[in-house]
Amino acid sequence: MRHAFLISLLIYWQTSIMVCPSDLAPELLLAARQGKAGLIQTLLARGANVDARNLVGETALMQAAERGHSEAVGILIAKGSDVNAQDKLGWTALMRAADEGHLEVLKRLLGAGAALGLKNRHGTTALLSTAYSGHVACAEVLLSAGADVNAKNNAGQTGLMAAAQRGHTGILVTFLDAAADLQARDGDNMTALLHAVFRGQAGAVQVLLDRGSNVLDQNRYGWNALRQAAVMGNASVVEALLNKGAPVDDVAKLSGLTPLMLAAEKGHAGTVQVLLEGGAQVNAKDNSGSTSLILAATRGHVAVAEKLLNKGADLAAENGHGWNALRAAAARGRLEMVQVLLRHGSDVNDAGENGMTALMWAAHSGHSRIVQCLLEAQANVTAKTTRGETALRIARRKRFATVIGQLKAAGAIE
Repeated sequence: MRHAFLISLLIYWQTSIMVCPSDLAPELLLAARQGKAGLIQTLLARGANVDARNLVGETALMQAAERGHSEAVGILIAKGSDVNAQDKLGWTALMRAADEGHLEVLKRLLGAGAALGLKNRHGTTALLSTAYSGHVACAEVLLSAGADVNAKNNAGQTGLMAAAQRGHTGILVTFLDAAADLQARDGDNMTALLHAVFRGQAGAVQVLLDRGSNVLDQNRYGWNALRQAAVMGNASVVEALLNKGAPVDDVAKLSGLTPLMLAAEKGHAGTVQVLLEGGAQVNAKDNSGSTSLILAATRGHVAVAEKLLNKGADLAAENGHGWNALRAAAARGRLEMVQVLLRHGSDVNDAGENGMTALMWAAHSGHSRIVQCLLEAQANVTAKTTRGETALRIARRKRFATVIGQLKAAGAIE
């Protein structure tokens, strides 16, 4: 659809200030908008300029075409209206008819010599307009007339990409049957498949995969389809990509994150399940040493953690910040997560290289409910960090009175 809202507003208000000085011009344009064929003939007979324009450069033919007034279009063409005239944004009558899906008008314009290759200021052709709007019948007519299926707009996008973004599967099939290039790339190195994935268009993804799109394609930032689907939590797209051979443990170079880690961190339990069933390594680590379980624990994604634990996630795995899943959950105040991890057998007194236990991290952050939970799980109140600090000393340093009271009540001493 066109985005020239100002143009639409001016048209709606029936622009009264015309480029053409003829007093009949406003009446002709209004008659074209309303599809009043008889009035159009009368005004033209009285001397109205058939190609009179309004302030945004629109002619009566453009306005009649956009609204699907086929008879009016026929009259204007017969009276010599320029079928290839462009408004100030470069839109022609053919583009407007294609964008709105007016098939009979489209055919009339083509029969009168409307040019297929003209572009508006955004580089959009009539065929590209059908990709945006999803009008299959119009696309078929334009392709039969010789429209270039691989023409690109100013952003380097083809009609196949535009249809993929919007989930117009009928257009995708039509374009692919006309030899649309699956591997064409836009200015961001995005293919049609990547556009479909990034917009969450599962139906379009399946069509493109079935027709041979490459699951390994990456955009200019090195991001591929599977990682994006995992981040978005689009389980059906993830499954479709895996079924077509996408590597389940694909690793992002800069972060070391796998699709499973990305889905776990975002809390997409359904996607996590699909990836696990696809054979994802549950204990793989990213560049910081975090596993999917640590990432899920940090964010408090309990349902994800349960799925990971049921697949053998390592409770003791530790990242470069000295956190295992339990210490991460305690530090971030994730009470339900702490309870789940303890229930699954996490060692309440396990300490990182710096000697910090989950109790110390909870005390450090003032999470009194978690402190109580850990104390009930027999957390050691006398344990010390490598700097010689106990949980009580840490709580005093941070001035958390409630936590201080809890620890002292549990037998902690200076």
